[in-house]
Amino acid sequence: MKTSKKLLVTGLAALVGAVALPSVGAFALDESWGPQDRPTYTWQSPADHRTFNSITDNPSIGDERNFVRVREVGTNAKYVDELNVEAGKYYEVYVYYHNNASANLNESGKGIANNVRLSMSIPENLKQGETAVIKGTISASNTEPTSVWDTAFLKAANSNIHLAYVDKSATLHNGGSSNGEVLVGTAMLSDEGANLAYWANSWGIVPGCNEYAGYVTFELLATTESTPETPTTPGTTTPGTPSSIPDTGPGEIILASVVAIAIIGGVIYYIRSKKAIKRMRK
Repeated sequence: MKTSKKLLVTGLAALVGAVALPSVGAFALDESWGPQDRPTYTWQSPADHRTFNSITDNPSIGDERNFVRVREVGTNAKYVDELNVEAGKYYEVYVYYHNNASANLNESGKGIANNVRLSMSIPENLKQGETAVIKGTISASNTEPTSVWDTAFLKAANSNIHLAYVDKSATLHNGGSSNGEVLVGTAMLSDEGANLAYWANSWGIVPGCNEYAGYVTFELLATTESTPETPTTPGTTTPGTPSSIPDTGPGEIILASVVAIAIIGGVIYYIRSKKAIKRMRK
């Protein structure tokens, strides 16, 4: 997980590109993610109840508790935990979500998370040398715990910086019919948060299993503090359906094989899950 970056940003610069993260025990005093006492699971042994982002060996992103990352727009760089920002540049925030409940719990409804939301907290103004804490919280009404959170860091290294959300840039990415949907920025940036979904007609509902996982990306524009206009045009990234999961490490090769197998079994779970959801919504 992330170290206490508020105090040790300089000392950890060499670790920025890392994806695999150390154990929780080494970071007992770190408050940048949590809850830190929640149970954890593995790719081969998922949870026996609804819970988010608690698998420690996800083939794609590594430790799911580290689910908020950033990179500069228009680059092929990997998403990282901390980054220096410059005025006039766009930055992309990546937020991963995954209901870790075993897929065999979906048919009964015991694996399906309800009222799933993403809430983001982003400071607007930074003095030179200050670091912005970008916090993402994923919550649901029937998970244990009911919310999980993580952070990434943007440092104003060379000048005062104003961070502005790029209107209509918050995009949902997954394998369902909600893929490519744009989240309402004002909702996502509020304490209540914006609903997530797998199916476009079932907002707030995310079944268990990796086939229903996804991620949200959105952009921030860094400007000088004297020009805090809200940008209305995204940067150089192309909105819409991504051709692949973002480059977060070598585990993606393994994930590709896992996804291929999951697609075959996914048809069965899809049908059963839809039936379970219909029963829940009656």
